[in-house]
Amino acid sequence: MNIYLATSSYSVLIEKMKSNNLIALKYQDTLISVDPTNNLVSLTQLWKAANSPKNRDPRRWTETDGSALFLLALEKKLNVATNDILKTVRGRNGGTWGHWQVALAYAKYLDPNLHIQVNEWAKRYVEEEVDPEKGVDRAVKNWKRQGKTDKWIQTRLENKQVRHQFTSTLQEHGASKPFHYANCTNAINKQVLGGTSKELKQTMGLAKSANLRDNLSRVKVAALGLAEALAEEDIEENQRQGYKQCLQSCDEAGNKVKRALA
Repeated sequence: MNIYLATSSYSVLIEKMKSNNLIALKYQDTLISVDPTNNLVSLTQLWKAANSPKNRDPRRWTETDGSALFLLALEKKLNVATNDILKTVRGRNGGTWGHWQVALAYAKYLDPNLHIQVNEWAKRYVEEEVDPEKGVDRAVKNWKRQGKTDKWIQTRLENKQVRHQFTSTLQEHGASKPFHYANCTNAINKQVLGGTSKELKQTMGLAKSANLRDNLSRVKVAALGLAEALAEEDIEENQRQGYKQCLQSCDEAGNKVKRALA
């Protein structure tokens, strides 16, 4: 889900949160997380983005007659259960999460300005689902503005596809939780780059929300992609199952690339 919102008076932008495989929409000063693996949006963060209006939190919204009818209709439309489109999550990325159509309905309930921006997000998402090249074009323009060369951009685009295959393989083999993605990624980062994503950003003076790979050289981007491809191949060919086995594959793949670069 590569979505780039137009900057407006409300300063909406998109940043990738690779460390936990989430996408973060920044509305004013509030981050709104999106999980691209299941198209769920943090309703709790939407509520905070609307300045936490009293008696309009996600739980109270779901108790209204209008939301109940909407959720029922969406369940029938998608042929899913309620907990597939609306769920409560505990922990670091906890709160109430909803299907993107639920997020649209909730944003409309919260605030008209937030609703407009979420509509724009949905519009661009649908456009990219129909024509994925639009998402690529937006990414390329963004990198061009950052001064990236054509060769770097080509490597980065190839790396994004490798990354997608890598995370899909992790999910298929039982490493599907946010911290699984983060730790498997960092197992490779530590071997190839010498530190975790957080540590590397601190060393490079980058913001926590910065995209690490967008700030690496072409060779380092390619090296990470190679390690992920090797890890994916090992997981598939040797039928690794579960988080621990996938993590071991990532560590070993990273070590191979580290030795090759030495």
